[in-house]
Amino acid sequence: MSTRTQIRVIENGKHFDLYHHCDGYFEGVGSELKDALEKNASAFGLIASLMEDEQYEKTDCLHGDVEFYYELDFDEKVFKGYALEFSPWKEGAKFSDLHPAFMQHKDITMDLKTGEINGKID
Repeated sequence: MSTRTQIRVIENGKHFDLYHHCDGYFEGVGSELKDALEKNASAFGLIASLMEDEQYEKTDCLHGDVEFYYELDFDEKVFKGYALEFSPWKEGAKFSDLHPAFMQHKDITMDLKTGEINGKID
């Protein structure tokens, strides 16, 4: 079974969203994002390097069974990954439809700059 993930890259108040179908866990996509951040100082460079891999695709909707969510905010210099306990959205929902309560439900996180994981993954 695939471990799906969504990635949001933010810079200059604008965002770019990506979907990755498999290996979305911290040791997979999380590790790839950490490496990409070390090589790219800008959101544009990071996105361009990720898009060279056919496994990453641009998206404008939330996929219904995402287990990991990554947010790379170049404006705030916050780069985190989140393990999700549930997927509260339906297929085709827009990111703007995401309920604020869900955004606060991030119990297990990974700092993509240091690789540090906070919380416990069962």
